[in-house]
Amino acid sequence: MMKIELRKSKDIKALAQSRLGQLDETPEGVTLFNETCSAIREAHGEAQLKEVDKFFKGLSLKQVKENEKYWETLTIDNDFDYFKRWMFAIMSVHTTWESNVYAYKVFANDFSWMATKERLAEMVREAKCGIHHRREVGFWQLAEKFRNDPTLFYKKNDETWIECRDRLIGEVFGLGIAKTTFALNLSFPMEAEVCCLDIHLLRFLGYIGESPSVTDYKRLENEWLIRCEKYGVSASVSREIYWNKVQNRRNSRYWSYCIEK
Repeated sequence: MMKIELRKSKDIKALAQSRLGQLDETPEGVTLFNETCSAIREAHGEAQLKEVDKFFKGLSLKQVKENEKYWETLTIDNDFDYFKRWMFAIMSVHTTWESNVYAYKVFANDFSWMATKERLAEMVREAKCGIHHRREVGFWQLAEKFRNDPTLFYKKNDETWIECRDRLIGEVFGLGIAKTTFALNLSFPMEAEVCCLDIHLLRFLGYIGESPSVTDYKRLENEWLIRCEKYGVSASVSREIYWNKVQNRRNSRYWSYCIEK
């Protein structure tokens, strides 16, 4: 039987077809095909969660403590720190970590972009990060809202972290659930009980497809958070440890140096 890597819905359909042989287009055949696809998806998800369990069980106390010590130093101290973390999140949309860092440094070293929309447009192009209109609108909106009321972006006393994150989705143009979460993870790495799930982490958690629904995102996020609580490690730190593994790096400083104080 052919080996098929499960990344997209079409991969599930291809695997189902390889198991069933010639497609039967009768109602009964279509039902069997759909049931086979569902079974494959479910089995894949269960298998991947076992891999997630192995990852958490394999975390050493030394590894966790070293990462916690480092990320604790990156916790924001003031509104300006927080503002810059949101800047980094905007630059992280649909780009590589290298381009993310480069573009962020362009903006963090020259705040003249806040003066006029024309200057902002120039700098977005100088940053060479793509999706120009999306970033221009997002940055301008971020600056205006931070000027008017920076407390808008902070967790309220009567909110959970998930409620805070959900409230903030859409406050900055172009930032959906993952990147809004990323801003919180970067700002409150030891506290934020939410987790930014990029495509690598989504696939590790068993998701098949490109862009999950909010329901699917929260379901998989919850799987990660349950294990974080079980093993006593923050969502942000555990995520960065996994990301370092994906990138074959010892720690996060190959990119996070740019947000160090």
